[in-house]
Parts: sequence; structure tokens; C-alpha cells
Amino acid sequence: MITGRQAGVSQLEVILVIVLILVFITTLLREFQTFYEESEQVQVRVMLENLNVSVNSLVTEKIVAEDLSGLARYQGANPMQLLASSSFNYAGEVGGVEPKLEPARWYFNRTSRSLVYQLRDPLKVSQQAGKAGQLNFRLNLKYQDDNHNQRYDKGVDRVFGLALEPVYPYQWIKS
Repeated sequence: MITGRQAGVSQLEVILVIVLILVFITTLLREFQTFYEESEQVQVRVMLENLNVSVNSLVTEKIVAEDLSGLARYQGANPMQLLASSSFNYAGEVGGVEPKLEPARWYFNRTSRSLVYQLRDPLKVSQQAGKAGQLNFRLNLKYQDDNHNQRYDKGVDRVFGLALEPVYPYQWIKS
């Protein structure tokens, strides 16, 4: 025979367990949201690092062949073509009208000669120029402008490299 307190769980105990579960779920969702937001930044950084490795490999190849001036033909070229295999989120090359793509996709714009990344969340990036919701990158020839005309002249200017650079400076906004 049970006396005093009944066996089982009281309403207060059930409510307390539910509150604890809700606090745990809220914390998990907040952490997941942070992880999700940071994942885009990591994906972009990894792609840019892969592209830079390919660019540096090309520069090294031209140095070994003693043909640094041969890098001039890559000015404004599609850097995705330097990769050994294409990326799963690369949509290809377009010219003229910009494509309507899902977020978190890359494409090469032949008109602007730039590699474009469609942001998943445009509010997570600060940039002072360029189209909102996009990051733009371009292969730029690095050379000494010996005749000071602000363009590369073969046989006159000295080439020292090639770099993938943002067309418009940008900065990721921390949550």
C-alpha cells in the first residue's frame, strides 16, 4: 500500500522536463543556425583557395618554362578552367544577361570576364560596390608597368604573376 505521495510523475515534474527539453532544443537550433551561416563563408573560402592553388600552379609552370609573359593570355580568363575537375555548384559560362540561379552557385560572366558567386544570404556580406547578393572575382595579370600607360605591353612590361582577386572589396559580417 502506498501512503502519502502517489507513485508516478507529478505535473510539476512533467512541466519541468518539457521546459528543459525546450531550452535544449532552442540552444541546438541557435548553434545550427550559426553553423549554417558560417558554412557559406567556409565554402567560398575553400573554393577560392582551390582556385588560387591552380593559379599558382600555372604561374610555377610558366616560370619553369621561362614564359611569364605567357600569363597575359589568362588576364580575365575563366579561373574554373584551371581546376582539374569542375565544382558541383558551378553553373558554367554565361554572356549578356545574368542568369537566374539558385543561391550558393558560381558562374563565369564572359561579358565582365569575372567569376561570380551568388550569395545564399546577401546580408552576411558588406561591399561598397557591385551587385548586391554577388561576389565577383577576376584573374589579374601582375606586371611592372614600365612605360606607365596602365596596361600590359608585351616586350615592354615585366610580368611577375597572376592573381585571382575580388573585383569589389567585400567583408563577411559576423553574426
